[in-house]
Amino acid sequence: TFDLPASPSVNRVKLELEAAAGRFYLADTTSKLVWFKSDGNIGPYLFDTQKDGDTVKVIHIGLEGVTVRSGSSHNEAGLKLNDAPIWDISIDAGAATLNMDMSRFKVRTFDLEGGASSVELKFGALSDTTDIDIEVGVSSIKIAVPKGSGCELRTESVLSGRSFDGFDKIESGLYRTPGFATSGKKVYIKSEAAVSDIKI
Repeated sequence: TFDLPASPSVNRVKLELEAAAGRFYLADTTSKLVWFKSDGNIGPYLFDTQKDGDTVKVIHIGLEGVTVRSGSSHNEAGLKLNDAPIWDISIDAGAATLNMDMSRFKVRTFDLEGGASSVELKFGALSDTTDIDIEVGVSSIKIAVPKGSGCELRTESVLSGRSFDGFDKIESGLYRTPGFATSGKKVYIKSEAAVSDIKI
């Protein structure tokens, strides 16, 4: 378990997380800048921070020299974030299961790369624009976005199940919700998923 104190001068945070395997969840806020706890036989996780200018902090939570063996590893990790800064989140999911409710946070960008994963993501409307980039292998993906926000989806998925209710097909691989151009809040999703079930 570790955390990092919040600082009034930090208004933007870049969070980089190596999930590797197990179950990861985000569903709560904290008065700290970030709080992390892992319980299992994967690790230890290393916590590293650096500054990018005066107002941006980079936080890296990762593994070093750790081999994850299929079938013999178990891990459950919880993450809490401060709701004041703007967040840029990057996750290397490996074979992890992700359940992340980000509706209470100002998420500007969210990047996910992974292999055989189950992914459930929920985004709010606290940021004017949210850019979501997903590159995964054999995965089940569910993404919840606010009904009041305009949403654009660009997908290069191969042999994938798709549920894009509420979207208009603009052209091959491009979908938008009605009234997208005039929406005050916008969510942009780019998906490159091989043999995946995708629901938005």
